[in-house]
Amino acid sequence: MSDSRSSNHADKAVFESSQSRQPEPIRENTPHPEQAMHTVIENFMIKMTELLETSMATRKNERVSATGVDEALERFLKFRPPEFYGEVEQETKAELFLEQLSDIYDTLKHEDILRITFAAFRLRGMAKDWQLRASEARALKNQSWTWNDFQEEFKSTYNKKELS
Repeated sequence: MSDSRSSNHADKAVFESSQSRQPEPIRENTPHPEQAMHTVIENFMIKMTELLETSMATRKNERVSATGVDEALERFLKFRPPEFYGEVEQETKAELFLEQLSDIYDTLKHEDILRITFAAFRLRGMAKDWQLRASEARALKNQSWTWNDFQEEFKSTYNKKELS
């Protein structure tokens, strides 16, 4: 029994000694393992927070951008822009199509990319086929398309009297 008491007493002394022990001073070159782990975790959490904030800001900008295009399309459609089906024989329809779109775009102050996109949205049948082929050909050549380029190609395809 005396052995177990002395053993318990020795264990208690070791426990109390470990409880009252002060942490070792942190040396400049070798951080305390607990502090080093805390620093790693803290840096990780800061980086994750930055990534989440960046991701959320990007998504917000994408939503705003998409909303802006949606609103621009909605305003464009309120003008009831014409549709064009690609009738080569009816040059006046092709002329009217471009004139009416240009008037709408001048009013709304759309950029070239929206002008081309919205014009393509109003093309039907053979005219839509032409636009898809023309866009693909420009993409293969790595050429951008301005509104003036679009109009010139459109006129050269559908306004035969302008060519004579």
